[in-house]
Amino acid sequence: MDTISARVEELSTRIFMRRVTAASEREQVFRLRHACYLEEGAIDPLPGGMLCDQFDQAGSSEIIGLYESGELIGSIRLQVLSREHPGSPSALAFPEVIAPLLAAGKRLLDPTRFVIATEASRRFPGLAYFALRLPFMAAAYHGVDIALAAVRSEHMPFYRRTLRYRQVSAPRDYLLLNKPLGLMLTDRLIAALGGDSTASHAFSPMPPRPRACSERNGSMPQAPADATRAAAPADSYEEL
Repeated sequence: MDTISARVEELSTRIFMRRVTAASEREQVFRLRHACYLEEGAIDPLPGGMLCDQFDQAGSSEIIGLYESGELIGSIRLQVLSREHPGSPSALAFPEVIAPLLAAGKRLLDPTRFVIATEASRRFPGLAYFALRLPFMAAAYHGVDIALAAVRSEHMPFYRRTLRYRQVSAPRDYLLLNKPLGLMLTDRLIAALGGDSTASHAFSPMPPRPRACSERNGSMPQAPADATRAAAPADSYEEL
């Protein structure tokens, strides 16, 4: 067993993943996001010390928390896009890619707000790789065709080499962030990792969203109504 596989196997016995629904727990996630993004200079300090946006309240999204011994150490937001639910951060930033795919009937998974506490990443080498299996398992669970990833330029080689993503858009401004993100996508690992049942408990029908992110945060911009308008034929994007 190679080093990464061994670490992932070990982490699967220590890290518990579950949906975060309670308002108090969601606030913990928003504060962890804020701390992690602020530490790397991706955001300016926000009122209330929380990072959240309107998509945290969307019926098409769910927040997953990573816990070790009951402590929140990481989180990722997973949002399923379809013709009926076309809005997401990546749909706002990359409409010329996303809208044609949705118009063609594709179901997309947009994983966003991925964070891991700095101390946890030091204690558990390989935790980021372990957590990034979640989008693939969620994609298979929800019957998704394509998994998206909006990432910074310096992270793209990892996504390309290890997770088999391909880049389809150059970095640009992204919701609430100071650093530009580029868009990558894949359909290659969904079937391969989708059969993994270790995180199946994390995905289930999504309940109404409690509001832990409110006006005191001051960070809930509203998406324009035409944010996902079709801007190109469905087969027009190419790998950069």
